[in-house]
Amino acid sequence: EDAAEFMAKKWREVRREALGLPPLPADECAEQITVADYLKRYVRERRSERSARTVEHFDMPAAACMTQFAGPRNISSLTPKDAHEFKVWLLTKAPRRGGPGYHPNTARMYLRAIKAAFGHAERTNQVRISPFKALPMPPAVPVGRVAIDQELASILEHADPGLRELVYFLVHQGCRRGDAAQLDWSRIEVLSDGRWRATIPMPKGHRPKVMLLHRENQRLLTAMGPMQAGPVFPFTKSWVD
Repeated sequence: EDAAEFMAKKWREVRREALGLPPLPADECAEQITVADYLKRYVRERRSERSARTVEHFDMPAAACMTQFAGPRNISSLTPKDAHEFKVWLLTKAPRRGGPGYHPNTARMYLRAIKAAFGHAERTNQVRISPFKALPMPPAVPVGRVAIDQELASILEHADPGLRELVYFLVHQGCRRGDAAQLDWSRIEVLSDGRWRATIPMPKGHRPKVMLLHRENQRLLTAMGPMQAGPVFPFTKSWVD
């Protein structure tokens, strides 16, 4: 089909959804494939785009949950109602070792992964409109706590002497090791209000990231010496791994 015909069909589907009508029949979609088969293919493609660890911890378990929920169904037959029921199933009924249902934060991560998968299906014309497009995410639950001084002292005591400054920085900044590896003196600037701002050129998301440095890290870098050219933590990649 040409671009004009595709856009016309897309617009009709949008109108149907706005009017509360069911989606177009499955035989009008570009490709017929089950949810299970589509997600297998999608995860294989993701392996070439993302780190193996990310795929293993996010995309694969999310795909496994969705396959368990609706694996045999045609991908084009799912509706926003199915997406909502999948969210409820994840939160209350999905089997896991600790009992049925995932923690809301875990469910959010899996839903984001499935939303991305069906967004890809929409962009590649395997579904007209992703059933997860307008699905609201469950609210995040605050977790974690701040390490107390005694715990920090114990961490630094057991750290390699050559890495103590790095460990101190990571504990207070809460950033990834790979971000700290890219921290360069030339990319740190002092703002007019006295805060320090650093730019990470290639973080995990592959887009430059700007972060304000924790006040303890401002003191740390000040003690390390005046700003100069080169990496703040000049180690080889091996310490990141």
